[in-house]
Amino acid sequence: MADEMEDAPSRPPTDPRQSHRRFVIRIAAIVVVGIILAPFAWTLSPQTGDAHPVDAIVLLGPAHEERAAVVQTLLDDGVAPEALIAVSDSTDTRVELCPPQSSSSQHQVTCFVPDPYTTQGEARMIAEQAELKGWDSILVVTSPLHVNRASMYLRRCFDGEITFLAENSNKTVGDRVSELIYQTAALAKAWFVTSSC
Repeated sequence: MADEMEDAPSRPPTDPRQSHRRFVIRIAAIVVVGIILAPFAWTLSPQTGDAHPVDAIVLLGPAHEERAAVVQTLLDDGVAPEALIAVSDSTDTRVELCPPQSSSSQHQVTCFVPDPYTTQGEARMIAEQAELKGWDSILVVTSPLHVNRASMYLRRCFDGEITFLAENSNKTVGDRVSELIYQTAALAKAWFVTSSC
């Protein structure tokens, strides 16, 4: 038995620098994976609240009839006296709530085209309107996967109370996967590239 142990190849002594290098590489890999997965996890866990009285309701783009119906219901329920709706400059994305099509004369509805047409552009224009009109609280309607990124931009631009409602439209699985990928990449950009309002 002792002879067998003597015949076994011996391992060369481990270089402490190689061990340290492997350790650093493993830690770096864990950090990189965490950085990649963190936006996915955060995108999938939107921070939303319940409808309650606010100064204004804000509908983030793209504005479509399902989201506009949520805004109309909130206005009719007296949640806010006015609404601000982000639309593109394309006429096919305008919703019925936007003047002059609006049949809602009892509520003030303002439709705007953000410049640039991005979430950051929307946040800037919302903050401008809030300052102009003296809003201290807003209720924001958007898709569930957009909530946290929109929250990040709005909190950089608007100091008032912000509550989010996630509108679940009837999207296909493919649409939801595409939106998840887009929102996650855009969230990573908001975290790491864009740090201002």
